[in-house]
Amino acid sequence: MGAAIGSGTASWLEDQFGWLSTLASWSLPAVAATVFWLLASRRSQYEGRSSVQVTARSAPFWRIGRCWSLLLFFGIGTGAFMLAMAWISPFYIGLGLPKGTAGLLLSVLTIVEALTALWLSLVIGRFPDRRGLLAISLLLVAASYVMLIVAPLQAPYIAVSLLGVGIGLLFPLSIIVAMDHLKDPTLAGNFTAFVQGGGFIIASLVPLTAGSLRDAFNDLSYIWLLMTIASLGMLVLAIRFSPASYQRFQQDLAEIQVGEPKPA
Repeated sequence: MGAAIGSGTASWLEDQFGWLSTLASWSLPAVAATVFWLLASRRSQYEGRSSVQVTARSAPFWRIGRCWSLLLFFGIGTGAFMLAMAWISPFYIGLGLPKGTAGLLLSVLTIVEALTALWLSLVIGRFPDRRGLLAISLLLVAASYVMLIVAPLQAPYIAVSLLGVGIGLLFPLSIIVAMDHLKDPTLAGNFTAFVQGGGFIIASLVPLTAGSLRDAFNDLSYIWLLMTIASLGMLVLAIRFSPASYQRFQQDLAEIQVGEPKPA
């Protein structure tokens, strides 16, 4: 919701105060959030406590192929999100839409994404096998990027709404699927950190790639096409994330850990 408000009001704030003051104004909510966080965490029941076990610290995730496939899956999925956040508005401004309208399109995308993620949190328990939802999310992302290539101005709100639904499913599902692989909460947390840490590095390169292609060709259609291909390619990974494969992953991890020397 905060991202939706920011993108929707950025153009108006710029007209009133200029870009520097507009950017600086968003430090105020950050300061307020810091104060609320300090107050809320002051009496945390978990302060100073840790359930980290030796096995959790030494889990060799990098030695298992599934870990890298999940890292790549999260990275590309998050890249689709970062790409939309960074380039949807400049793309539509380049097509001649007013800045306010371009910001509104980004707000619509963000709101739809947030509502979709909230809906997912309510129904995710009905889908122990996540592959169906993953396939739907990837197809929606691919379809929305195709719309941005072939008919960006014919139905822009439909295009960004489809993208919002796709990302709203894909982004949380890519985290959930990683956590599904482990039952131990500490191991699951460390594994998620491994997947997200590498995944965000990959995702950070997507907006940069988009900007480089735009500089070279004066057109963002190439990055939309690349993301379409990547989304469809991710279907190959998604169909492998079956509940049965979680058990095999846990067995592989346990075998590797048993073979490692115990720390002193």
